[in-house]
Amino acid sequence: MDYDFFKLKQAYSEYYNGYIAEDDFNTFIGRVYYDILQGGFIEVKKLITYPIISMILKLSDEEYRIEDREKEKKYVYEILEGRKNIVFNVEISFPIEMYDICKKNSFFDPLRRIKFKNFYNDLLMCKNNITQQQCVLHYLPIFENLNEIDNTIFQIIEKYIIMIMKSICYEGSIGKSELKIFPNRLATNSVQDILLNYLRCYIGIQSFQCII
Repeated sequence: MDYDFFKLKQAYSEYYNGYIAEDDFNTFIGRVYYDILQGGFIEVKKLITYPIISMILKLSDEEYRIEDREKEKKYVYEILEGRKNIVFNVEISFPIEMYDICKKNSFFDPLRRIKFKNFYNDLLMCKNNITQQQCVLHYLPIFENLNEIDNTIFQIIEKYIIMIMKSICYEGSIGKSELKIFPNRLATNSVQDILLNYLRCYIGIQSFQCII
């Protein structure tokens, strides 16, 4: 299913202003939510819609008083129209079970995951900086030659992992990630620990926070 923030904004505006029936709008939201649960959240353009979709789904809660529901509907409308500025914090993880749940989603590639898991395991076996650098040098061209999985969380984490690997090999500085992603496990400031943290996020050992 193809959707993004702007399509959600258009659909909600039509619903809010009475141009489409509530049942039709709810059908659209249901399809979007199902797609997200089946791995659609991995695409950046779809992940951005997730917090808003969650807010819209809560509008159907029978515990809402009518006046509270109308107030919340207006609040969602103002967010989508850019009249309210709000930051969402979404926790994401990729446990191995997710690859089975999302097997119809081509972005969840178990063979690709194995490459990064092997690197993670080999990196843990390194006993000093020299063997660690040799390990990174071995895997760097492998990852650089992978086909890019465009506009996904996987792509963003991969690019950042490669950036860290290059800083280890060539003693450069680490740039900023395209998306604000924060691993949940605290680490030291060492480049090695930062790399291990992002690898844990990628292979699903730990979750991470994504700021939208």
